[in-house]
Amino acid sequence: MMPSRKTHKKPVRKFDFKAALARIDEEPDGTFARILFAAEALFAERGYAAVGIRDIAGAVGINVSTLHFHWRNKAVLYETVCRYQAALISNTLAASFDGAAVTPATLENAVQAMIRLLGHHPHIAPMILRSVSDQEFPELDGLKKFDTAIFENLSGRLQGVAGKGSVAREFPDLTFLLLYHALVLLFANGAPQRALLGASLYEDKKLQARIGKFATRLVEQVTCD
Repeated sequence: MMPSRKTHKKPVRKFDFKAALARIDEEPDGTFARILFAAEALFAERGYAAVGIRDIAGAVGINVSTLHFHWRNKAVLYETVCRYQAALISNTLAASFDGAAVTPATLENAVQAMIRLLGHHPHIAPMILRSVSDQEFPELDGLKKFDTAIFENLSGRLQGVAGKGSVAREFPDLTFLLLYHALVLLFANGAPQRALLGASLYEDKKLQARIGKFATRLVEQVTCD
């Protein structure tokens, strides 16, 4: 009787998200980046499960084999889209703080910068809302851990500028989620938002300014004693 051969699975090499994001910045008009931006639009509109590789390839005007040459699979592409958007948000917030200590004034700058970013990039808000449920897919577990780390860091910053008797000091995690998703929900641009606000936030700059004032008052209310 011949001895059975043991099969050894070849370990899957970890995807280098940092290198992928750097390549997109270096070659924003290249096929690699164009695939990502097409995927971003589709994922934001339909969600992870409803978008197939063929849909993305068709949107770019390439075949599936070309897409796979540039990207490993749909899960990696989805996570890269989320990390790309997270980098935009992170860089925007860092620029608004400008290395200074987080104070009520710098927090206000950060909130206003976030509003401008969401208004300039219409796929960010719907993508964030989609990813809340999409992250429950097992293949996106890495994305869930990535987002949790970011949220913990930002909620800690919020607690640091809040008054001793404030809601934000007592409930920093819940307050951060409330502020973050309140802005995101406003920019989701769905039919209910447009009906209640009377216009699309992406088309009405005066409405964006109104949202900015609302956000200012909201931050004051949750951070003051």
